[in-house]
Amino acid sequence: MKNQIIVNKNKIKKYLQQIVYNLYLKPKNLQFTQIIILISVLQKVFFTFAYKIIQKNLPYLQISVYNVNSHFLRQIKFKLQVIQSWKILLKILKNKDQGYQYSFILKIYMQLFSGITYIAIDTILGILSIFFIVYNVSNILGFIHQYFSGIHIDELEKEVEWLMGDPAGLKTNKSLNKIMGFLISKLFILWNYFTTFGTPFEPYLVTFLSFFGFFGISFVFCIINDLINILTLHIYIIYKLLLIIYKEVMNLIIFFFKVMKGQIKQYNKKEITWDQKVISLIFFFFLVSMFPTISVYYYSYLFIVLFVYMIKVNYIKLLFLFYFIYQSANAQINCLNFKYFPLLYDIIIFYK
Repeated sequence: MKNQIIVNKNKIKKYLQQIVYNLYLKPKNLQFTQIIILISVLQKVFFTFAYKIIQKNLPYLQISVYNVNSHFLRQIKFKLQVIQSWKILLKILKNKDQGYQYSFILKIYMQLFSGITYIAIDTILGILSIFFIVYNVSNILGFIHQYFSGIHIDELEKEVEWLMGDPAGLKTNKSLNKIMGFLISKLFILWNYFTTFGTPFEPYLVTFLSFFGFFGISFVFCIINDLINILTLHIYIIYKLLLIIYKEVMNLIIFFFKVMKGQIKQYNKKEITWDQKVISLIFFFFLVSMFPTISVYYYSYLFIVLFVYMIKVNYIKLLFLFYFIYQSANAQINCLNFKYFPLLYDIIIFYK
């Protein structure tokens, strides 16, 4: 049984060795490897320029753009690190006869090939995505409008009108309900001005963003994820405001309840007086009467935000898929024979 396992491992090793050799190191396939490296050099110029820009502080704010929570900016740094590591790895391989251990050289080979494989797959799929998006702009926009119809301004305004009534037969605080509905509606009207202004430019914007596919399909997914953040900013703002109100009202209700029970003492460690307990009782019932109305608005927008997060999670999974391609190729194969890996003089000279 043990001998059979060893034989199977050797077969797998030889199979993996042959795959890597056929993909990159056959003389007829070296040209493909050089094309990938040429594309990566062009990408490196863009990544270096963009990374220097995002490291600078914004005027008057003294805050770096890189601190913004953007997958697009993180992807720039990650891709730049991958491409910059190639020159170091190639220098090590060029001097592989200077006392390096066999296992260390194999690890360097695999880091180099996993990086090239990652950039190749990412770039090829990205270029294909350019043609797909350019020739299907109208269909993509139609899909977006249909898929995101649940969070469209018109639908959100209808939901606010529903909440301002008696949602599901729940008797809310009419005055508070009217004020909250009015303020949220005004924010929707303001946001609608921006969306109405940008609607005619949607096809041109989608076409322009598609050309980022030259830098890899992972960049396309990053841009989509960041666009979702921007286009749902109004929902996130309303949710954050409702969350703050919900938490503060909840904390105040708990605080006044503890004051009524005498569980909280004054700052001078004296007992709570009856006058203070009566005042706390008034505020307690006042806040309790408002809490159902606030809860209805809060949980309504909580479900909307969760819907948006579910969409974002799907795109983040796609990003992790491409990251996994690089990491798994970098970590799993560590058993290659040198006869399949002649020194890559052509690649080294071309890269220099």
